[in-house]
Formats: sequence, C-alpha cells, structure tokens
Amino acid sequence: MRQKLAVGLLIVALVTAGATIWLLKWLGVSEKAFGFPSAVGQSLTYGIYQNDNKVGAITQTVAEWYPYLNQYLIMIEVSDSENVEVFVKKDGRVKGIYDYILLSQLGEPRRFRREMWSLSYTANSISITIVEDENGAVGEIDMPENFVCKWEDYYFRFGKEPLSPRYSKRFNFVAQIVENFPGPGVRGTVDVIFTSRTARVIKEERLMVPAGTFDCYVVEIAGGGAKEDLFIWVDKHARITVQWKSGRRAAKLENYSGF
Repeated sequence: MRQKLAVGLLIVALVTAGATIWLLKWLGVSEKAFGFPSAVGQSLTYGIYQNDNKVGAITQTVAEWYPYLNQYLIMIEVSDSENVEVFVKKDGRVKGIYDYILLSQLGEPRRFRREMWSLSYTANSISITIVEDENGAVGEIDMPENFVCKWEDYYFRFGKEPLSPRYSKRFNFVAQIVENFPGPGVRGTVDVIFTSRTARVIKEERLMVPAGTFDCYVVEIAGGGAKEDLFIWVDKHARITVQWKSGRRAAKLENYSGF
C-alpha cells in the first residue's frame, strides 16, 4: 500500500512539475535570458557614431511579452524618431514595426513620417503602410526566403543564430524601399527591392566598448551589391550585439541590463 502511495505521489509530482514548466515557458519567464529579446525588462543602450564622432544614442527595452502572439514588444528611443515600437519573435524575427520619424527641425512646422510594417511568415508576405504629411502609400510584397527585416539585422537576428567559427548562411535583406506618392488624398504604392547577402563568422575577438569587455563572434554580412559590408560583434555568452560597423557608421554598446 505504501509503495503504491509513493508511486502515485511521484507521478503527481512529475505531472505538476511538467505543467509548471510548460506554464512558465508559455509565459516566457522560465528560460535563461539568451539573446535579445528574451526577457521583459532587458535594456540595451548604444552610442551611434559617424566618422568616430558620437552623434546620438539608441535605447532598446523589452516592454512586454505577449504569450498568445508569441512575441515581445521592444520600445526604442532614438534621436530622429518620436517613437519606435518593434514586435519580435523569440527567434529574433521581426513581426511588426511602428516607426514615427520626425522630419522637421527645431523651430520648423511639425512634420512627421509614419511607417508600419507587418510580416506574416505563414503567408510569406510583408505589408507596409507609409504616411508622410498628407501623402500615403501601401504595399503587399511577397517575402523572400530567409528574409531579414530592418532593425533585425543590427540588433536581433544574429544573436539568435547558431554562431560558430564555421557559421555561414545566405539571407535576403531590404536593399531599397520604392515609394510612389501620387499626391495628397490619393493612395500611393510601396514596393521593396531585396538583395541576397552572405552572413558568416570571420573571426573571434575580445572587444572593449563603453559597457565593458566582451568575447565576441564577428559576423560579416557581404555581397548583394551593397556599397559597404556590415560587421556585427555578437557576445558569445549573452548573445547580444556589442558593436556594429558599416563604412563610417557604427554603434557601440554603452550599458545593458536584464541578462
């Protein structure tokens, strides 16, 4: 009798533990923070440089986790925008972008540009809406294989990739956004020109930035007719972007939390 009771209690404990683990995973709070985003409260701040001169900063914070959508909400503060919201899946793929960009300088009449991107990986489609002053345009574009959206390339995607010294993979990036604004009150069109580029780990490097010293994989993204190659330093352990460089532009991690 005692043996049966012990077995029964063991089964109940295992079932309870399994259910608890499943629930925590569903809520997005059980796994160790790995890559960005991977937990609510994570925050990364980068200094933005042009010709080695600091010209601004970007702060990205994981604000919410939506379990029914299986995605995080990233709030981004950047100098040339009023507000940027990016919805990102656990694997680093962007699901949506809401970008409000200020076009006017201080003292000028207030002008803005609003971009809204929605990505469907099941339908392999990209929906884009752009509103600039009184002009508006929309587009529905077929998504190419291994598509990497904007924001995703610098900060999200490659921290989630299985990086190693032998890593190499082809991706399709946005090369150009083509807009047609017929005039105020008339709906225009948006199209996207893609380019295929290769991402590969070219070396391992210990890098010092304002946030500290990190052991990194250096990912080179090259080809596709781009004027400049993109280099991304990804920390081996936390799998966050520590630095990126493209031509005369660069970003360096200044501080981070939540990992």
